[in-house]
Amino acid sequence: MRLATVAQILAAHRLLVDCTTNDLPDLEITAITTDSRAVTPGSLFIAINGLNVDGHDFINQAIHNGAAAIVSEKPIRLSVPRLTVVNSRQASAILSAFWWGKPADELICIGVTGTNGKTTTSFMIDAILEEAGYNTGIIGTLVTKVGRRLTEAKLTTPDPWDLAHLLHHLVEEQAEVVTMEVSSHAIAQDRCFGLAFQIGILTNISPDHFDLHSDLNEYIRTKGDFFKLIDPAGRALANGDDPLVRQALAVGQVQNPLLFGLSAHCHIRGTDLVIGSTGTSFTLSWDALTAIGGQQLVADSVPISLKIPGRHNVYNAVAAASAALLLGIRPPIIKQALTSFTGVARRLQYIYQGDILIIDDFAHNPAGLQAAIAACAPLTSRQLILVHAIRGNRGVTINRQNAEAIIASIREEAVPVKCILTASEDVVSEQDRVSPDEKRAFFETFQQAEVPYRYYPQLREALASALAASARGDVILLLGAQGMNAANRLLRQIIAEHPQIAIADPYDELSSEPAILAIPDYLQLTSR
Repeated sequence: MRLATVAQILAAHRLLVDCTTNDLPDLEITAITTDSRAVTPGSLFIAINGLNVDGHDFINQAIHNGAAAIVSEKPIRLSVPRLTVVNSRQASAILSAFWWGKPADELICIGVTGTNGKTTTSFMIDAILEEAGYNTGIIGTLVTKVGRRLTEAKLTTPDPWDLAHLLHHLVEEQAEVVTMEVSSHAIAQDRCFGLAFQIGILTNISPDHFDLHSDLNEYIRTKGDFFKLIDPAGRALANGDDPLVRQALAVGQVQNPLLFGLSAHCHIRGTDLVIGSTGTSFTLSWDALTAIGGQQLVADSVPISLKIPGRHNVYNAVAAASAALLLGIRPPIIKQALTSFTGVARRLQYIYQGDILIIDDFAHNPAGLQAAIAACAPLTSRQLILVHAIRGNRGVTINRQNAEAIIASIREEAVPVKCILTASEDVVSEQDRVSPDEKRAFFETFQQAEVPYRYYPQLREALASALAASARGDVILLLGAQGMNAANRLLRQIIAEHPQIAIADPYDELSSEPAILAIPDYLQLTSR
C-alpha cells in the first residue's frame, strides 16, 4: 500500500485532517501497527491514546525503529510524513480492513453484543448455520472458529488489525458467514468501525464493565452505539423484555427493531416453557416477517427442546432462531440444530454427573450469577454448593454488586446454599489478580448481610473444600470468569493425586490445625 493511498482512504472516510505536505512522497508502506515496539522499517505507525498509555508519547521510538510515516491525532512536527486524523482508532480500523482487502464485504456478518449470553447465542447461531449447510466462522470470547478448526481467543473482539486478518483468513477458507461477539470495549474503542453487520443482536443489559464505563448510563449508551454498526439494509434484533435494552434502542435511535423474548409483544418469542433438570422445552413463535433479501415469512410456530437448562438459555435460543429466520433458514433446520445443541464450555457445562453434579459457568456479573444459580438450584433437593472466583482487576463496584447478587439468590432459593469464595491466587495472571480492596468489598457485603461464607486464597483449596463438603444428591456450581478457568483441570488433579488432602481453613474458629478433607471415593470426573 502506498502512502498516497493511505491518505486517500482516510480522506474518503472523512478522517483526514491534514498532511505534513500536500504532495506525499511515493512511499511503500510495508506494515501497519499501533505498537511502537512492533515497528519495522517501512511501517506506518498509528498513535492511539489508550486507556493506560498514549501512543503519541512513543512516536519518536517508532521513528527510531524505522517508521516511514505516522498517523496521529495531534499535529506534531516530525522528521517523517505525518497524517493528522480525527480519530486514530477509527483510522486503524479502516486502514486494517483495506490492507487485508476488506474481507468483511465478502461475508455475511452477524454481530452479537450484550452483558450476558453472547457466547452461547453465537454458538447456537453457528450450529443452525452449519445445519443449514453454510461454511461458518466464529470470533468470540472462548475461541476463533474457522470451519472445524478452533483457536483459543485472547480478546472477545480482537483489535482492528487482528480482526481484519481473521476475517481475511475466513474468506481464504471460503467461509460464508461469521458470527462475532462484540464487547462493550470493542464498541467504545471502535474496533469494529467500518464493519456493516447484516444482523446485529443485543441480548440483554445489566451492570458490568465499570473498569471502562463511568456508570450504567454510559454503558447503556455504548450498547446503543452498537446499532450504528448495522448495515442500512440489515436488521437490528433486541431483547424486548429487557428495560435497559429498550433504553439502548432509544439512545441509539434504532428504527423498527425486531424484538425477541418471552412476552406476547415480541415479534419472535418463546412460549409454553417447561424447564426441567436436564433441559427445557418451549414453542418458538413468530409474526409475519421480511427476511434479509426481501423473502416474506408467514406467521408460524415450531416446538423446540433444548438439552441445556435455564430460562436464560431460552432467550439465547430465541435470539439465535431470530437471526436464522432473518437469513431465510427453514424452521425444521432451526429446530433440529437447537435440539441437537449440547452447550458451550463454561456455560452451565456439566463436567461431572453422578452421585453429585458439578456444573461450571462463566458467570461474572450480577445478572449472570443470578441466572446460573436460579438454573442450578432446582437440580438438587439437598444442597447447592457455590464456589465463586472473585473478579480480579475489575474494580470494587462490580465485586460488591456480584456479592449482593449472590446473597439475593441464596435467600431466594428453597434449598440450602453454601458459599465458598476464592481469589484463585494459584492460577490467575497478574492481569486478573484480585486486589485487597476487591476482596474487602466482597467480604464486607457478605458480613453486613450476615450470610456465612468460606474463603480460600487458592482455587485448589476452594475446590477441595467443596468436594469434601459434598454428599450424595448435592450440586456444586463453579462460578467466575478467568479465576475459575482452571477449575476443571484442578479438580481432576485433586482427585487423581490426593484421595485425602490437608488444607487450613482460615475461617474455622474452633481449631487452627489443618482439617483432613476426605475426597469421596466415588467421584471420578469425566467430560460429559
